[in-house]
Amino acid sequence: MKFRSEILWILLGQGGVLLGGMIGIKLLTQLVTPAEFGRFALANTLVLLIGTNVFGPVGQGVMRFWSITGERRERAVFSILSGKIIRKLSLSIFWVGAGSAAVIFFFKDWGWSMLIFISIATGILSGWAGVRLSIFMAARERKRVALINTCAAFAKPLAGVLMVYLFVADAVLILAGYVISLCVVVIVCENQFKRLVGNEAQNCLKNKTTCNQQLKKELSAFIWPFYIWGIFGWMHQSCDRWAIQSFHGTEVVGAFFVISQLAIYPLVAGSGFLSTFFIPIAYQKAGGLISGSDFRSAARIISVMTGFYFIGAVSLILLYGFFHEQMVLLISNDQFTMYSTYLPWLTGAWALYYLGQMFAGFGLLANKPGLYIKPIITSGILVTMLSFLLSSKYGVPGVVWAIGATGGVYALWSFIVSFSLIRK
Repeated sequence: MKFRSEILWILLGQGGVLLGGMIGIKLLTQLVTPAEFGRFALANTLVLLIGTNVFGPVGQGVMRFWSITGERRERAVFSILSGKIIRKLSLSIFWVGAGSAAVIFFFKDWGWSMLIFISIATGILSGWAGVRLSIFMAARERKRVALINTCAAFAKPLAGVLMVYLFVADAVLILAGYVISLCVVVIVCENQFKRLVGNEAQNCLKNKTTCNQQLKKELSAFIWPFYIWGIFGWMHQSCDRWAIQSFHGTEVVGAFFVISQLAIYPLVAGSGFLSTFFIPIAYQKAGGLISGSDFRSAARIISVMTGFYFIGAVSLILLYGFFHEQMVLLISNDQFTMYSTYLPWLTGAWALYYLGQMFAGFGLLANKPGLYIKPIITSGILVTMLSFLLSSKYGVPGVVWAIGATGGVYALWSFIVSFSLIRK
């Protein structure tokens, strides 16, 4: 019964995120031009960099060590340490963002400077909430995660639309709406986190208990490879928009971003559902890796997760192959249909990349995320080079080819690493 309840809430949560994202695109594409939507798409690369690729490694670390610290009775110290990391990281990024915005203002203009600064603020708030949600996922608080994620997915675009209605159709104002809604999300996450950790951790927080240095070292050792992974992963996920911007302008970026989101959103929602359900269970099975049988039992769970992902990705590609134009019109309008024929191909390209991410779950179980550094570095550099090269010669089709080729390299290499790890 518990598994059924968990599956239901994860489905509702991921479905809510997917629906909220699609409705957001639909609303925004009705209100802004393709060029302004292109600026919004470029700004989202910075939100992704900070929210996912800077805060994401911390989220992975706290999710993995939730069960470990529970076994060691170090949950209170863990709670203090996670809060310190979030606050220090947020403050550091804020000052870097303020400095970057000042430099952009001096060399370019006020519009791009504000876009950079508001994007960084959005990324900080998104990342802060994401770390807390990672802890909720580790604790298998499925209902809590589903409700917060769904509400956030709808609140962000609705707040952005409200700002456009009140003022002007501008990407900066859309992101200002995102910031307002994310402030509320962060407050809710912090409140729910205090409820989760209980009285013991609360007393430690009030008394400013010193963090366990050994736990800090272990957490840092687990987290640092994710930063390398994150930076090159971000290059893989964002270089397409900047390559198109460099040679074809923001209007083409806007049209491409619609099919890109159609390709990525279901893959992220599907892989997110599978990861949210299977990985915390696998972590609990693996525990502190006391025996090889614990790891093998957990690895079977990751194998099932990967198989489900593969079946879902193939089904999505077939769907888009038959109904690509209708799907683009469903979430936008006829100004954004010019590249709809590339939708199934782009979906296949991104499916390979996220397949590589699925394979990486085996390394996370073994506390060896560093094994996947070489594959992500290689694919990140390759996709950046090929995206700019092929975009200049072939336009949007060239970018799709670049993502597909490098996604294939990443998936194959990650599979080889995971297979070797399981055999050992």
